[in-house]
Amino acid sequence: MPDSRRTILITGSTDGIGRQTAADLAAHPENFVIIHGRSEEKCLAAKEFIANECGGSRANLDFVVADLSVLSEVVELANEVERRFPSLNVLLCNAGVLNQRRLETKDGLEMMFQINYLSHFYLCHLLEPLLSRQQNSRILVIGSVLHSWTSIDWGDMMCEREYEKYLQYSRAKLMLHLFAFTLHRRMILAKKNVTVNVLELGKEKEPNNNGRLKSTCGGFSNSMSNLSLCRQASALTQIIENSSFNKMSGKYLDTCGRQLRSGQVATDERTQERLWDYTIELLASLGHTIVNHLANFILARKLLPLLAKNAPARIGLVSTICYEWHPLDFSDLEAKNKYDMYEQYSKTKLMNFMFGLKLSREAPGGVTVNICEPGVVDTKLLRQGPYSGGPVKDGAISSIKLVMDSELDEINGAYYDSTGKRVQKLSEDSTDQAQQDQIWQMSEEIAVKHGVKF
Repeated sequence: MPDSRRTILITGSTDGIGRQTAADLAAHPENFVIIHGRSEEKCLAAKEFIANECGGSRANLDFVVADLSVLSEVVELANEVERRFPSLNVLLCNAGVLNQRRLETKDGLEMMFQINYLSHFYLCHLLEPLLSRQQNSRILVIGSVLHSWTSIDWGDMMCEREYEKYLQYSRAKLMLHLFAFTLHRRMILAKKNVTVNVLELGKEKEPNNNGRLKSTCGGFSNSMSNLSLCRQASALTQIIENSSFNKMSGKYLDTCGRQLRSGQVATDERTQERLWDYTIELLASLGHTIVNHLANFILARKLLPLLAKNAPARIGLVSTICYEWHPLDFSDLEAKNKYDMYEQYSKTKLMNFMFGLKLSREAPGGVTVNICEPGVVDTKLLRQGPYSGGPVKDGAISSIKLVMDSELDEINGAYYDSTGKRVQKLSEDSTDQAQQDQIWQMSEEIAVKHGVKF
């Protein structure tokens, strides 16, 4: 990747305003533009279009592929961007959909809520550490005047009772406004070098009384003129490239960079914080149990026949000393009713413990199952809270022992601390076989619900 003043990721940039903005930015060699789309085919077509617009040059163009309706792909997108584009300093949150009828994603959420709002919230959260390492980093969120049309229906966030496409689109835009202003405030409190602003591209086509679109001046409709599209993309490009916006943050701006007045709900800090907390808890309920426990459960179960075939074989599970801090609430394994980040983390590690000990009893001959503790290590996970830890290399000691120590060919169902020493006394909950059986059964049921077959 060539040296550039700006490395810019634009979500939803294989067509429309996103693609035209990418083309305008790529026309200037000081910009390196990362196209994003749902498929490689769409990204390659957009790259070809943009290269042609820019006189055939592709030197400052690349792309990433991810479906924002799948949260696991959002994580993969962030990881790929961090690996391939370490100088990223501009994130333009542009992608959006407008669905005629209510659709659900693979994660079980309403489609417009997830693509238009949640996945951008998550992507910003995942890329914030990378952005914070650069100078003059910026997050720009495409907002809409429609955000002021509505309020949040806390009792029906996924439109299960009632779905109307323009109403849900407006709510998703309101959520983006609320999120952007909250993120701006958090960046200031954390003294992070990232600005966050909301951009208004112009009044969008508004629904009239019969539900059809009546034109006001451009924006979201498929019938938007090329001239309008080019004007909006040009305005976006000027804001991204104008250094006078480097220090401006927490604003709602029009395409000329003038501050607009946000709707009353969007500026209410209590609503902003409530939505932030709701979103964090929602992501955690979808992620912690699935990633920390269920993924290990599924992977070990699926690979067990292969491991048995290649015996002697081993399964090693990485837990944590905090596995014994909190008992499991079997009525709320995914923390939908009550969520605390560290409490749920410790519970998922207890789930791993229970699953590992049961698996050690049931694994076929020649396959051993043991558990280890890495210690308190200074990783990204730890940095999310007010804690610090030891060197990352120290956290690998016990894992290496599980893999390399020949004596573990004959040891099964053991627990090793961060120094590689075996711990003889385990918590009462972790060794309770009735609870082990229950978490096994419930994990299996959740996996089957997600389409996994054992």
